[in-house]
Amino acid sequence: MLVYILFILSPFAITIGYSVYIWNSKTFSTKRLWTQAILLSIYIALLGSTKELAGDLLEYQTYFLSVPQYNLFTFITNFGKEPLYYTYTYISYYLFCGNWTIFITVTTLINYILLSYAIITLGKKNNASTRTIITVLYLTAFFFQGLAASGNLIRQYLAQSLLVVFFIRYFVEEKKSWWIPICALCIHTSCLPILGIGLIPAVKKRFTIKSFTILLICLFIIVSLFYALGDTLGNLPFIGYIFQRATNTEQLLGADSWQKNVGLQPVMIALIFLLLYMAFSVYKQKISSKTIPIVNLNIILVLSMVICNAIGAYYLLMRYFFYIYSFQCTLITIYLCKAKFTHNNIVRISLIITIIVYFFYNFTHNIFNYIPVLDALLYPVPIYLF
Repeated sequence: MLVYILFILSPFAITIGYSVYIWNSKTFSTKRLWTQAILLSIYIALLGSTKELAGDLLEYQTYFLSVPQYNLFTFITNFGKEPLYYTYTYISYYLFCGNWTIFITVTTLINYILLSYAIITLGKKNNASTRTIITVLYLTAFFFQGLAASGNLIRQYLAQSLLVVFFIRYFVEEKKSWWIPICALCIHTSCLPILGIGLIPAVKKRFTIKSFTILLICLFIIVSLFYALGDTLGNLPFIGYIFQRATNTEQLLGADSWQKNVGLQPVMIALIFLLLYMAFSVYKQKISSKTIPIVNLNIILVLSMVICNAIGAYYLLMRYFFYIYSFQCTLITIYLCKAKFTHNNIVRISLIITIIVYFFYNFTHNIFNYIPVLDALLYPVPIYLF
């Protein structure tokens, strides 16, 4: 309890200080790791709340502030999209007394807590050390592009974080929590193809030429059904619009000038090569059959983005590259559990320091404005929220 009280006064300093404390602990404690995850998640969520209102974020704020004009049913049906997010928005407006900053902070916090669950669970199943899990928590929290995405594509990021948790529970914990993907689909239906791919039997085992061929055939069938059912399912309430997009070739495969300029930029290419390197490094080793599907999903996601870029499907590239930002934490966890470095601690500490420096550099050198770095390091919690 004391650590949370001190955190209110100085979130950055206490987060770092607590990391040093459990880093040097000789005993593995899930409770302490969760405390670390919560501190990191709250701090990053607070920083995310300072992002300037622009793009999709401005639209989501408009939805949030318009809640008093509607009753719950009218509010949900008014936007004609997935109902769960708008139910959450409606309830949150009254729960947080109409405070947009608290709403966006809590929403971002949920995203990072979900990813932390995946990291800690997967780490424990792979006998990860405390230091390894702390390292992955930092790499995930201070990955700037992840924060930028979660603060703009609010619905999609919630859905994809839920999907990560579902696959961890489904494959690693062997728990069929079907309510999770249902919730994800009712928040953002873009996760439907990823869910379908993840449930293909071929994903559960190490890829061979035969299994990879079967996977490609299954993918072809999924895509064909998606197109074939587009006209029929396009009239469904809430989720119909995604099937309408599936049959609108001009929109699905087209791109405006912004999307063409984005494409696979150098940073994205570097990330793809890094993830493929980690995936194939892990593939060479003996790993649990429960872990293989998680590695396979990362490989499929990355290769799919390469294909989208190659054929000029920039809309799909833009939409689904963000899924890598959520799923990569699982691959990084597995890789660091299996990797053997000459100086493990030096490597881990170097990774943490590098990602923090990278984060705060981007914090002040990107297209969106946040608070100054010095304020981000020194502000107490109340200044962010009120």
